[in-house]
Amino acid sequence: MDLYNLFENTMGTGVLATASKSGEVNCAIYARPHVKGDSVRFVTLERKNLENLRENPYAYYLFRTDGGGYNGVRLELLLQEIRDDLQEVISLRRRHTEMQEKEFVLEFKILKTHPLIGTTCNEDALL
Repeated sequence: MDLYNLFENTMGTGVLATASKSGEVNCAIYARPHVKGDSVRFVTLERKNLENLRENPYAYYLFRTDGGGYNGVRLELLLQEIRDDLQEVISLRRRHTEMQEKEFVLEFKILKTHPLIGTTCNEDALL
């Protein structure tokens, strides 16, 4: 499975999960990430996931593809950077609606990949 093609060409639902330094968990619906090599980028608002990532750089992203069944991927992630770059945010947004709030770019290194259901995948086969 090619993550770049999966996220560029497949519709579905994604969830980003984070935890604070004290272990308080949060998850939220997130758009498909933008893949570049062994990293992914998301656009985010100033919400609980961003607050958690400032305390704890680990996150988990689950993506279920549309079309029935349980197809998709899970990604174990390590935050590399939070950027406050309006031009990058605009370039990454797939829906070009008017911005109502300040948005940030989250860049993560992909630590491991897993199928949506079942055992661990071969990480090399997914990157």
